[in-house]
Amino acid sequence: MIDTNDPCFVFGLNLDSEGGGTSIKSDELNQAWIHIDYSHASAARFLNSLGIQELFVQSLTQPDTRPRTVKSKEGVLVFIRGINLNPGADPEDMVSLRMWIEPNRLITVRQRKLLSIQDIKADLLAGKGPENIPDLVIAIIGSVTDRISNYVEGIEDQLVQLEVAVQSVDMSCSRSQISVVRREIASVRRYLGPQRDALDTLYAYAITSMPEGCAYQLREQMDRMTRYLEDLDLVRERTLVLQEEV
Repeated sequence: MIDTNDPCFVFGLNLDSEGGGTSIKSDELNQAWIHIDYSHASAARFLNSLGIQELFVQSLTQPDTRPRTVKSKEGVLVFIRGINLNPGADPEDMVSLRMWIEPNRLITVRQRKLLSIQDIKADLLAGKGPENIPDLVIAIIGSVTDRISNYVEGIEDQLVQLEVAVQSVDMSCSRSQISVVRREIASVRRYLGPQRDALDTLYAYAITSMPEGCAYQLREQMDRMTRYLEDLDLVRERTLVLQEEV
């Protein structure tokens, strides 16, 4: 039984194996995706009621997390970070998303909203979403990674503008602006390295425990994360050169 009136409950969907999803009823679970907000005091009790071990409940509800993957006999715990696109927020203040993955159930846990979750929920309600739990996990990771890609491209564009300003002796380009870019890079990079490692561990799990093709897709996401780390490292090196020229 699921208490859909609990304040920590955000939404729940049953996947229909054809790309659609229907709202969960308290006594009906089938390929279920349950999304909750851990900032409510009832979150731990709610997770306990779903049959999750206390050790994993504590991990899912702790205030501060770094990306990682932990495998167990009961399921897989995955923590990732996404770009913060909430109004008034700093994008580099990355949003934590925690996932508890079982063969026929996914529980996602957050405090702050993540647009990737809202997008995939909308796709399911429109009948254009993932067909099963493994595909849902990959869709979430892919959507989060897409927004990281957009952010990295934006940082690169910022740097190009600063380089042009320096070359044109534009006094509007200052050391402080370059320092801001460097701080943003450092803030994001501190999570992307562990996130790549978390995806690597999940990839190893997928080889033996997920449908054929899932491991390949996870490998693709891991490779993308590696590229973005390399891109950020290159941008950081370019900011050092630029700072010397200002």
